[in-house]
Amino acid sequence: MFSDKRQLNKRWQAEVERGRFNGFFRVTGVDSQEMDETEDAILVFLRRESCLSSSVDVKVFWRLYGVDIAIIADDRAGVDLAGEVIKRRFGWRVYAQAMELSREAGAKNSETSMCGVQLPALEEVLGGMLSDRNMSLATAESCTGGYLGHLITEVPGSSGYFKMGVIAYSNDVKKDFLGVSQDILDIQGAVSEPVVKEMAASVMKMAGTDFGIAISGVAGPGGGTDEKPVGTVWLALCHGADLFTQRRRFAGVRGEVKRRAAYWALAMLFHRLKGD
Repeated sequence: MFSDKRQLNKRWQAEVERGRFNGFFRVTGVDSQEMDETEDAILVFLRRESCLSSSVDVKVFWRLYGVDIAIIADDRAGVDLAGEVIKRRFGWRVYAQAMELSREAGAKNSETSMCGVQLPALEEVLGGMLSDRNMSLATAESCTGGYLGHLITEVPGSSGYFKMGVIAYSNDVKKDFLGVSQDILDIQGAVSEPVVKEMAASVMKMAGTDFGIAISGVAGPGGGTDEKPVGTVWLALCHGADLFTQRRRFAGVRGEVKRRAAYWALAMLFHRLKGD
């Protein structure tokens, strides 16, 4: 169902199968600087903050949607302490966790589980939040080419909150269908803050939804400039009269930039719904 493999390696699988306590965390909205951190650096941070013993191991799995963090310890106290430090470190960005002891021998890895521990994807968590609040969403995508809409609609029941998805790939569609100003397109370019602002506000108004999300960027491999190199993406989230924007530069080849941008848009929505 989901495009990224979310699994632990065989050594960590064996640790869980022999009955050590474990905790798993999924984190969104992790930027490139934080992605440079290694397991050792995070482990040092955890030990410094909570005086963990050497019996606690930490493994970090960098994903296109963010990061998975696994904690393996000899006792529940070690997992609990490490978990509290991770939640302080990443705050609202922790969107899923499991703090259970898994003793099922042969528990299999899958795209939606780690060592047999089921953890939801960010799009599933958001779907539940929108449904619980009776809120709705519409999207306007350029460089991601509909991938954001794909993620949202992979969740069963998403028709209850996802009302419209527009792929405004050309400037003509941005202008004629979404009402983006030609002057803004000419002066600022399609990959700019004013453009995504107008795209998000327009699609929200057209669909009559609570939220509108817009994405426009340079996915590569060509099209980059000194001012807007490959990987540059502008994102906007509109909620009523409020507009939130971010400029990011995502690493990777074309497909990776598209997927990272779509997941970052989901992270922006998650942050807004969390209210932190």
